[in-house]
Amino acid sequence: NQLTDEIAAGLQAWIAAGGPAAADQERRQAQGPKELTVQILVNGTVSVLDTAKPYSIDGFPQAFAWTEGPDGTGNAGITVLVGPYAKSDKISGRDRYKLPEAAARVSTQPRGIALTVTGPADKPESLRALLRQTDLARLQALLR
Repeated sequence: NQLTDEIAAGLQAWIAAGGPAAADQERRQAQGPKELTVQILVNGTVSVLDTAKPYSIDGFPQAFAWTEGPDGTGNAGITVLVGPYAKSDKISGRDRYKLPEAAARVSTQPRGIALTVTGPADKPESLRALLRQTDLARLQALLR
């Protein structure tokens, strides 16, 4: 129990210090602007650029399209939040979305899934095409 508590405390401190946003930024810089990538985060806090625009997907009201870099020369992406995410705060130009707190000592069950598709900003249709291939309803069915 002590080890579990220490790990949980360390994770909470990392999240509070903006660790997820920094890790996300490092990942985006490392991937290169010409790759299409898919990232899935289960039960985690999600950071979305505060300049992101709402993206329309039937049945999924929390979806955002965003672009990094000047004049569309960097990466672009679409982030879809599946589950009961709520906007919690803003850190370093990013809006953070969190899930409601889980009951203490409950086994880990998927409560929320964040799906992010990223790629070159000059080819937004490739992002939309990749997202259309994803069965979002099936992801939603995984949530408890």
